[in-house]
Amino acid sequence: MLVPPGYADYSSYFSEVLSFLREYSWVYNFPVTELLVQDVLKQIPMEWSTALLSLTYQQLNILPQGFVMDDWPPSLIHFCHQCQMLKIPTQRVIEHRPELPDKIRRGLTPKKQHEIVSLAALISAECSAYGITQVLDMGAGLGYLGQLLHHCYGFHVLGLEVEAERVKTASRRQESMCPSSAVKYLTFSISSESCHFIENEIQNSMRGISNCKCGALKIQSHEYGIMNKWHSPDVCIGGGEQCSVDMSDYNSEVVNGSTYVCSKEPADEERMFSPSLGSDNCLLGPSTTSLCMTGLHTCGDLSVDAIRLFFQLVSTKLLVMVPCCYHKMSLTKDTAMTEEKFFNFPLSSSLCHLIHSSTFCDSSRFLRRPFLRLASQETATRWQQWSEEDHKEHSLQVMARAVLQLYAHDEDLVLKKKCRRAVRKTSRSTFDSFMDDALKRYRFVSKTSENHYDHSTSLCKVSELWNHHKASCHLAEIVTGLQMAVQGVAESFILADRAAYLQEHAVPSVEIVKVMNDCVSPRCLALVARK
Repeated sequence: MLVPPGYADYSSYFSEVLSFLREYSWVYNFPVTELLVQDVLKQIPMEWSTALLSLTYQQLNILPQGFVMDDWPPSLIHFCHQCQMLKIPTQRVIEHRPELPDKIRRGLTPKKQHEIVSLAALISAECSAYGITQVLDMGAGLGYLGQLLHHCYGFHVLGLEVEAERVKTASRRQESMCPSSAVKYLTFSISSESCHFIENEIQNSMRGISNCKCGALKIQSHEYGIMNKWHSPDVCIGGGEQCSVDMSDYNSEVVNGSTYVCSKEPADEERMFSPSLGSDNCLLGPSTTSLCMTGLHTCGDLSVDAIRLFFQLVSTKLLVMVPCCYHKMSLTKDTAMTEEKFFNFPLSSSLCHLIHSSTFCDSSRFLRRPFLRLASQETATRWQQWSEEDHKEHSLQVMARAVLQLYAHDEDLVLKKKCRRAVRKTSRSTFDSFMDDALKRYRFVSKTSENHYDHSTSLCKVSELWNHHKASCHLAEIVTGLQMAVQGVAESFILADRAAYLQEHAVPSVEIVKVMNDCVSPRCLALVARK
């Protein structure tokens, strides 16, 4: 079970978290833009404010990591301790830094490079234990992960992506690196009802695969739970080039009492990557072939749809999924502003039973979109690196945006964006620069008409509100610090719900693997399930 130490089952863990989230819902249960509209700052206990406002910025940085002081009020110390105790432990930590081939690196940001290298290494390690050589990539995007899996590890990949233009780009990019049909991208809207289409595509649509010019590969050999061997440092890639793998970052590491070692020694028995395509020569082989289903940052409902398809597709034996954007999960039709209900949260019968019980019948009031958004935010690790200047700029931006929202609320207006990014990060150093940029990129609209409001009049009134509230900037940053402390609990709660759901559906092995550096990529946790 994926629960913290001390909990006998999922139900007892979920019950404890629900009680915690209800008690401290004032910390997170609001859109950040409505910080002033909902008077959040006045909900902070006075003794908490006194204690937290005395912190240095260095101390504030480690507040989400469990920092407490002896002279704090007991209620604040209890809150901080609970934030640590209710996070599910990462069962393994994967640290990979192989060098990315130039053909794959081209056009990728350092963040994307880190993500695909790290996840591909985990997929290869997990697939090796099953002898799996074929991957189904859900929400394949521009195809970077699948291209790396084939290019450096030799996997056959079928990538499904809803956006046609992304599929075209992924296909062109793959063609330029390796013209083999062993990697294919299809335009398709994935849902939990997609089983028959995907099964047919696996079995029938991908015929006549050409021999791949990438050549045979020496691949990882792993014992269960411990990375103990690695492929040869020289692996063949498209066009006959050589990709050297920097092994200097592979070290012994103790995680939760277990030692995980990656040795520089070659495998005793090197297996050549020459997957059988089966009698019908399909891309992903016949129905008896074992597949790995994966997805890098599967957004919103997609990760849940993938989990349901994992149950349905007989050939999928392994799931390696990094979910993200929990707040983009869709609401049910009977939802309300104050009581939001989601199609795909909660999932497990353990949690569903609790939220429908009399004890937690009000859970839809605090398990709302702001909660899911909090779970999707940056982690405490990145917060820990902030400088004093970072904190001051962030608090100014939060408070200035809250003032803008307060003005709209007081004037019975709706604040609408003129463009996708309303306030640019380069315009946060002063209130005047923030507002000058914001009022160019927002427009105020009456709730009852399409009348626009003069910027000069708006700016004057907004400035008055700013002068009244600007002294609370640091207190707003304290709220952010408290949210950062709860963030780990929020994401743990969602992932534990999904793990319980998998195990309730007879998936015997489920674990959480920290596959990326959360300073680089905040959504760094992979859900790994094995049938």
